Amino acid sequence: HQHQHQHHPNTLTHTHTMNTNAFSLAFTSSVQQTDADRDDDDDIDELLGMFSFSELAKLTDFFEGFDTDYLIKEYKGFQSAYPNNQVSLEEFKKLSQSTEWGKKKSEEQLNQLFRAFDRDGNQTIDFKELVLGTTFLTSTKVNREEKLKFFFNSVDLDDSGALSRDEVEQAVKILLEHNKALSHKLPPELNTPHLLTDAIFGLVAINVDGQLTPEALISAMNNQPDRFKALHLDLLFNVSC
Repeated sequence: HQHQHQHHPNTLTHTHTMNTNAFSLAFTSSVQQTDADRDDDDDIDELLGMFSFSELAKLTDFFEGFDTDYLIKEYKGFQSAYPNNQVSLEEFKKLSQSTEWGKKKSEEQLNQLFRAFDRDGNQTIDFKELVLGTTFLTSTKVNREEKLKFFFNSVDLDDSGALSRDEVEQAVKILLEHNKALSHKLPPELNTPHLLTDAIFGLVAINVDGQLTPEALISAMNNQPDRFKALHLDLLFNVSC
């Protein structure tokens, strides 16, 4: 499986076509000649320190043509573009424009994605977070329960581990605003963010604080899949595929 990249000096404006099954971060093209002097062994050591063996095995399993050589190339490109191994929210938004998964997303949707990618909550994304985030977003082989847990963070604004009615309503509002066709398809009793949120809280079991946990959402997804989909929870948590 060949990964073809046009040469472009700036990784952020670099565009490429992305096979949904192919892993691509668009960094390879930004590697400068001076980076070629760096020993691959150093990169391998750094990457192995970053990813666990099982994470690397998963990536190989999830993406056709994925191997450590490809990851090293991307890592070199990433280091060239972000020498301190950190991508800020603004940089993430720019970078997203050059990807198949990001170019059609609104500012609010990219804010949500950034929150999901930023696993440690330090307001920046490092190489590992970018690789894992891209995996959850684009691979059709990721387990749906893992996917839901990953994207739960995009809605959990206060990082409490549970979703309040306000947090869900805010996410529903963003979803409906950027998918006008959805609003038109919804029956009258569900066609506002407030009504849809009420229905979601009617479907999913709430915890003692009246909030939704990832486990309760997974239970609803597995036990009442049709209703889960009818309330667009599959789109809210990126588990439609």
